[in-house]
Amino acid sequence: MPTETMRVQKKQSELRHRLGELRDLPEEKRAADHDEERTRIRAEMRKLEEELQDALILEPEPETRRSSSENREIATLHQRSEFHRFIDEVREKRELDGAEAELRNALLGDDAKPGLVPVEMLLSAGERRAMAEGREVRAITPVAAGAVTEGSQQGVAARVFSRSIISRLGIPMPSVPLGTVGYPQMLTGTTISQQNAAGEQAAVAGSFGGAELAPIRATGAYEYNNIDTYRLRGLAEALRNDLRASLSDHFDSQVLGGDGTAPNVQGILTAVAATPTTDPANADDFAEYITRFLDQVDGLNAYDGADLRVILGTHAYDFGLSLFRGNTSPISAYEKLRELVGSVTVSSRMPAAASNISQNLIYRTSFPERSAVMPVWNALSVIEDPYTLGLKDQTRLIFAAYWNFRVLDASAFEVRKIRSA
Repeated sequence: MPTETMRVQKKQSELRHRLGELRDLPEEKRAADHDEERTRIRAEMRKLEEELQDALILEPEPETRRSSSENREIATLHQRSEFHRFIDEVREKRELDGAEAELRNALLGDDAKPGLVPVEMLLSAGERRAMAEGREVRAITPVAAGAVTEGSQQGVAARVFSRSIISRLGIPMPSVPLGTVGYPQMLTGTTISQQNAAGEQAAVAGSFGGAELAPIRATGAYEYNNIDTYRLRGLAEALRNDLRASLSDHFDSQVLGGDGTAPNVQGILTAVAATPTTDPANADDFAEYITRFLDQVDGLNAYDGADLRVILGTHAYDFGLSLFRGNTSPISAYEKLRELVGSVTVSSRMPAAASNISQNLIYRTSFPERSAVMPVWNALSVIEDPYTLGLKDQTRLIFAAYWNFRVLDASAFEVRKIRSA
């Protein structure tokens, strides 16, 4: 049965085919109505890209299965639970009961204790609905000796944070239990060859590697007047929304640009060397601008342009809008790039251009499960501090989220230099 993702991708393919037909029309056959059709198609492509991102978040992967009765019970507890009750537990120093207490015990087990909020409580309404319908994502990975700690292999759960650069790239963001988590990789294995009847194929030893990630802490704090808790309705919900957005923003910044010096993670721009190694000497024209991205289709990590996810810096974006195929062409290099690749996102987190050389990220997404991972440990800790600002009748709420990030296979990424002036 076709999924929403398949429907959107099919529509995108049809629109790209139509744009190609319009592009190849002879100059004398082009008309104003064709220009209007191009504009309409580009607008529809932008809308479909947003629909695709939502579908990728909400739909299960092919290996998924319907949840067990236990998981259906947890989904029901999610529906009945409210974020503000976890905050009230800390602020009002009262024991948590009801659905919230059951949910925390079910998700955290022996690690459940006051002041811990299941990270799933930051899920958006759409993601909560998906969980209520019993959708879950499982990933079965063999344990490799020397690569992981025994018992730390985790199933990949639904993505926690959406509408971010990370989710647009498609980097897995599993929610994992407390403790160190391992991600093994099979590095070498058998070879296949054609043999005559008496021929012998030598056995090749397989080897495994991997990454073992321990939680690191991202923390923030809120200060508020105690009297506002009696004046302002929805304070806890406002904190939830702000915390979710702030964490997404922080994770994006670290995953792209973290320098790898503790406590920062090693972001993609640090883990992957920029190419070419020397700065381009000449200004890019329309064709060069497009080629510098499309030549990243390697037939392995990306089979066609649709497998490329591009993150442009603002400098490269502005320059792409100024390049046209000809003096009378209405199509800019940026618009053409959007037609040919899976998605293009402009991010202020990309490095600023130096001497008119900008860096831009390309992610080859044919095998996202082996390229990078960002586990988020499944509990937020909340600490109330009524003393530091007590003389002002103010309270400080301190939140800590635990997460990590690792590029597992740098060949899936390209940091491309473009001379854009």
